[in-house]
Amino acid sequence: MLLQCTKTMQNKLKINDGDLEHHQGHEIDFYAWHVHMITIDRRRIFVLMNNVTRYPVLIYRPSDADMRHPKQLFLTAIKAALLEEGIDLQIVERYIEGKISYAACSGMSLVSKLNALCQDIRNHYCKCFEPNMVCQPRLSVLLSHQPQTYGKVIDMPYKRMLRQLNRVYDLNQTNLINTRTYQLRVSLDLNQTTVMRRFTIPAHFTFHQLHEVIKVLFQWPSAMKYEFQVDEQRLQDGSVIASENGDTHRCLSALIESCKDCVYQNTWRHTIVLEGIIEEGHRSGPYLIEREGIRPPLNVRTEKSYLEYLKIISNPKSKRRRQLMAGNFGDRYEKACSDERLNQLLNKWPQACRSNHDHH
Repeated sequence: MLLQCTKTMQNKLKINDGDLEHHQGHEIDFYAWHVHMITIDRRRIFVLMNNVTRYPVLIYRPSDADMRHPKQLFLTAIKAALLEEGIDLQIVERYIEGKISYAACSGMSLVSKLNALCQDIRNHYCKCFEPNMVCQPRLSVLLSHQPQTYGKVIDMPYKRMLRQLNRVYDLNQTNLINTRTYQLRVSLDLNQTTVMRRFTIPAHFTFHQLHEVIKVLFQWPSAMKYEFQVDEQRLQDGSVIASENGDTHRCLSALIESCKDCVYQNTWRHTIVLEGIIEEGHRSGPYLIEREGIRPPLNVRTEKSYLEYLKIISNPKSKRRRQLMAGNFGDRYEKACSDERLNQLLNKWPQACRSNHDHH
């Protein structure tokens, strides 16, 4: 493992020039990380970025005791982030084993990307740190699921990390991913019919990412406002736990297992039920298992109107049905969104289900 430290980081760690490795080729070294130190609200934060994948790892307010063994601290933080990502423990331990060395930064390109990551943390994630944790695996995972530009390609750091681990250790996805997964049932609150989606989602996903999954599975438009309500009696200020402008960065695992009531609200109220927990799941993203019913058209706001709409589209001879078909409702929705197609959309991170950090 090679840690390429900025001058700021070298000074903090009291690294002399004689302690640095000087050979070339670090830019394409999967075991090399760039490391920088930033300060937010007078709190020290170490930011690590993998040279090849740009995978981020964060360390928050390390103590003097932590700083006595900085190399071990860096390895612990990398290990915690990769485990939070759902990567199998044996693979993670293989990756971090071996000698750790320091080197200077290599090339302006990687330094520029590291600076951009640090600025992104300052601008959008400064309130997302868990105050009592030195290693910040949940925030690392959140950052790793943000879209990045790699040349002319849009991708995500966590996907690149998985592909590199697969390539280096000659693995397949089943052997690599071993993540805690939830099976959720999300259904519209209707009395006389059912509109439901059942799917799995990794426990480390955030509420905003859950919103993105629901949006895809129900084909709700992007512009709709939304909020989550999780056990309203537990909310200190009477507001919702997660909303467009609120705490959507919180991981599902922090709340959903212990709550009694979980609701997603846009134009319609959706009830979210945790049906099961898969301790060793092998999917890195969400997956649709089953669905029932088509969601109401956007101009239908009540159950009575929705039932009338269903009655109209069930009659192929109805003139009103033909008008609705021309309005992009009914059968056209079903044809455009088979189960296979929806799972394809779910797998197209970042295009379909990306976690939009502009909301933070």
